[in-house]
Amino acid sequence: MELAGMRVLLVEDESLVAMLVEDMLADLGCTVAAHAGSLPDALEEARAGGFEVALLDVSLDGKKVFPVAEALSVQASHSRSQAEMAERGCRKPFALGRSCRSRSKLKNFRPH
Repeated sequence: MELAGMRVLLVEDESLVAMLVEDMLADLGCTVAAHAGSLPDALEEARAGGFEVALLDVSLDGKKVFPVAEALSVQASHSRSQAEMAERGCRKPFALGRSCRSRSKLKNFRPH
């Protein structure tokens, strides 16, 4: 699966990190369809849809983002455990050129 043209939900509470990630996504040919910086906003955007991929910060102002991941999982008609969802991620800091576990999984992800 090509990343170019994909619409992304970006969930990140730190403005500078969000801007950096938006630039990285643009370099990959992605469009940020929605951005949320808080857990309530992220849940609202996740339920609204309009994206193919979600990139979630695990901690939003000290609150775990797992409810958002679970809402996305329900929408995709499959469920994953919290441990499995967390394993799919990258640790900060990350760089566009550096490989992380989820980048290859993202390329091969096929929503149900």
